[in-house]
Amino acid sequence: MNGRFAVYHTPAATSELALFAAGWLGSEAGTAAGIPEDLHRDVVRIPRIYGFHATLKAPFALAPGTTGEDLATATAALAADFGAFRAPPLDLATVDQFIALVLREPCPAMNDLAAACVTELDHLRAPLASRERERRVSQGLSARQEALLDRWGYPFVLDEFRFHMTLTRRLDDGLRERIAGSLGHRMGHLIGREWRVDSISLVHQASREEPFTMWARFPLRQPEG
Repeated sequence: MNGRFAVYHTPAATSELALFAAGWLGSEAGTAAGIPEDLHRDVVRIPRIYGFHATLKAPFALAPGTTGEDLATATAALAADFGAFRAPPLDLATVDQFIALVLREPCPAMNDLAAACVTELDHLRAPLASRERERRVSQGLSARQEALLDRWGYPFVLDEFRFHMTLTRRLDDGLRERIAGSLGHRMGHLIGREWRVDSISLVHQASREEPFTMWARFPLRQPEG
């Protein structure tokens, strides 16, 4: 199948967090936040393509002979092996010049889930294209990150994984401070609260110019009783 797949954590569509993010990434949110519409559109143009999410397995092409249904079956089985869990509160932070939501404290359950998505689904991933490898390396990777890139197709996995949910493109310091202030004011009620992780999402991008769309959401195992 053409295009790319990825495995995300995405909050339930009806949750406060998802509804806020849909508004923030939407076309009218900038005006409501006191940010000029054209500036807001530029600030969110990259996260709008990827959708509001935390990456568990970064975008990849399917291995030859593999179908989306094969990947969906494997992802569903992986999800069923993991129990739903409570995640630590979220905080706004800067991640590589992006504004993102991050976990306030380490979460072993999230790290384990992400590691499983990377390793257990990797046999369904096509080899990394040489031009994509060159692009990643040119951005400046450590020796460890380059080794992870060559083995798993992405440098920020396993011990280099850092949970984050991106809200903007890379911003210079002045603009980032302005946007962060607006975001902090608007979403203060969502910060500092534990939240539940009870599913993983398989998403698909038909071409690099198009946004990622939901392919399927798979529930994690619920506690008995």
